[in-house]
Amino acid sequence: KQWYQRRVRGAAALARDIGTYHIDVNIDSIIQAILSVFSMFTGKMPKFKAHGGTQVENMALQNIQARARMVTGYLFAQLINWTRGKSGSLLVLTSANVDES
Repeated sequence: KQWYQRRVRGAAALARDIGTYHIDVNIDSIIQAILSVFSMFTGKMPKFKAHGGTQVENMALQNIQARARMVTGYLFAQLINWTRGKSGSLLVLTSANVDES
């Protein structure tokens, strides 16, 4: 996906320009885990509207993506220095996902 690679390169360039870290984390496995738990309890698997789902399913899936991205960002910001033997935590800089707008 060219658009994805362009965004990753842009984010990496911005991080380099401001002297900070850039880590590209794929959240697909996190989303799958959340949906698996939901499906285990309900017997249903929501779908995006583009794949035959309803507007309610579509909105829920977009919200899951946004919240998983947020939680993952904060986890890394709070612990990445620890993994590198440094103290402190980092500021999370993010923007809206263009695909969800």
